[in-house]
Amino acid sequence: LNEKEIYNMLGLEYIPPELREGRDEVEMAEKNLLPSLMTLGDIKGDLHVHSRWSDGALEIGDMAERIKKFKYEYLAITDHSVSNYYGRGLSNERVMEKIEYIDKLKSRYKDFRILMGSEIDIKGIGKLDYPESIIKKMDIAIGSLHSSFLNSKNENTTRVIGAIENKYIDFIGHPTGAVLGSRAPYSIDIDSVIEAAAGNGKALEINSYYMRMDLNEKNAEKAAGRGVKLVINTDTHRPINMDMITLGVDIARRAGLEKKDILNTLSLDELMEWKEKRN
Repeated sequence: LNEKEIYNMLGLEYIPPELREGRDEVEMAEKNLLPSLMTLGDIKGDLHVHSRWSDGALEIGDMAERIKKFKYEYLAITDHSVSNYYGRGLSNERVMEKIEYIDKLKSRYKDFRILMGSEIDIKGIGKLDYPESIIKKMDIAIGSLHSSFLNSKNENTTRVIGAIENKYIDFIGHPTGAVLGSRAPYSIDIDSVIEAAAGNGKALEINSYYMRMDLNEKNAEKAAGRGVKLVINTDTHRPINMDMITLGVDIARRAGLEKKDILNTLSLDELMEWKEKRN
């Protein structure tokens, strides 16, 4: 007998291994109420990738190869913003050059779409690294904390919520700032961040990079429960990093998330519609 047959003999819906946590999964299986977990094949694109424009090492050929491997519809090139010195962040002038470059790439590839994006530093309360006149030109705008981690919980939380309330920011990158084995999460009220995302129609990231894995399954489940979209990205800086998307999918599955909970399971047209409706 295989596992599914054993569950069937017991009168239970099959419980995927990721949900076997000794909580309420057995009761849910008895009532056929288990979620239909999302899969890697549901992902339509990666919305957090760094290129040679900032501190990444990806060439367009590398991106195209990985896009074809995963059968993606789109990929957002989201290089660092101006004040991110260690990440070779782009000045206002340089980011405008990149916008022109990405516009040319959009017509070059027919099987997938390269999106213009940026990972924009949240410099302070109500202060983003680019003016809105530039941010609104982005296909994808990420708000992230990369400095002043030792600020108070209230200040960090207020900074992130301020970014969420900016109509041009699409989602918050690596929301708790954890770097496994290197840096603990910064002090932040993640519940308040989730509530702000829910109230403003914004997404929160599940960062698949193996040293981040942020949000974790607990917070991802909590966010989805409030109707917040999660977006699974790799924060890629090297070509092979794009393969780490599987780690983020694993987190989502442990959180019990379905395809409908994940922003980048939308087609390109649906993604752009989500963005337009929110604004």
